Amino acid sequence: NKGLGMFSPNVSEITILYFYNYQLPEKSVYQNALIDSITFKKTAFGEFDIAAAPSYLVPEHLKLDYGILYFKAISVTNDFIEIEVNKLTHQTAFVHKSSGVLKYWPAFLLTVNSIEFIHPKTQNIYVKPLNHAGIVKQSYNFMQPLKINQDWMYVLLLNDDFKTVGKGWIKWNNNGNLLITYSLLS
Repeated sequence: NKGLGMFSPNVSEITILYFYNYQLPEKSVYQNALIDSITFKKTAFGEFDIAAAPSYLVPEHLKLDYGILYFKAISVTNDFIEIEVNKLTHQTAFVHKSSGVLKYWPAFLLTVNSIEFIHPKTQNIYVKPLNHAGIVKQSYNFMQPLKINQDWMYVLLLNDDFKTVGKGWIKWNNNGNLLITYSLLS
């Protein structure tokens, strides 16, 4: 399950990210069961680090020296976002919406540095966002997302020097499954 997208806590604005157990939509945030939290601290270099966290914490992406902390978002209500707090066991908890930013998949993928096909031998780059369109036969090293339209993504094809050598459309999503991997840093 790819979920809805990625949630990133506002570590520069909050010192504690609270986890709630069961979300009751009709109750206020204070009437739901607080089960755990992550405490953040500022390092000597002005960056943020985790001071205390539950032992089960395995976020989707954690690289705080680059300001990266993402949790997969599973569901959303008016006040809460259900996030995966352990990507290995798929354990979830609820966080208050005001504690961070939820980026749905299209918005999140447009912020990544590069993407790759999960099955490069069977996946194609097309000249139009249609399964029966012509196939782009250009060699490249990286794909960079530019635009997303439903299950299709318009990408730049880049060489080793990150120079554009082509462009085209790829299928990035199929029945709720990601057909690509992405890199946040390279």
